Amino acid sequence: MSFLSKFFRSREKILTSPEPFRAFAPDPSKNYWQLAGKGDNQAAIEQLKRGSFSLVHVASGVTKTLPEVSPTLLLFVTPWDTYSATTLGALKKRIDAGAVASFAVVFFEASPESIKEAKARSWYFSSTYVLSPNDSALGSLVGRVPIQVTTDSGGAVVSVAEGIDA
Repeated sequence: MSFLSKFFRSREKILTSPEPFRAFAPDPSKNYWQLAGKGDNQAAIEQLKRGSFSLVHVASGVTKTLPEVSPTLLLFVTPWDTYSATTLGALKKRIDAGAVASFAVVFFEASPESIKEAKARSWYFSSTYVLSPNDSALGSLVGRVPIQVTTDSGGAVVSVAEGIDA
């Protein structure tokens, strides 16, 4: 049996599990998607906790600081991975259940134009942001997604959690 046969057979078993999205992850045993060539999120989390970054609201093009979008739950995701999609689905369920009143979806690796084109019809589009061009260095620090950041009414970061179980 070839390496590829073994690899795909183990992934095929995951497809019939309660979490089939893990079959497409770099490491199905983890609850996050590891971004190519990057380690953990420690440096990104430190900058997120400081709250020293700005976001561009995709629908309007307006740049906002963290206090201007707070209090909220910010979900840092990518537009292409299954863990981000799964976490967005879980967020929708929490919103529908009344457990989340305010949220922002932040695509940290994309431009406003590309997100507007790809996500304009999504249920979360009106709350979609990207990092300000001045804060693109924060995006380069993120090593795995999703990251959930909760802020208080003054814009201070209350908590940061990683992975789909956040």
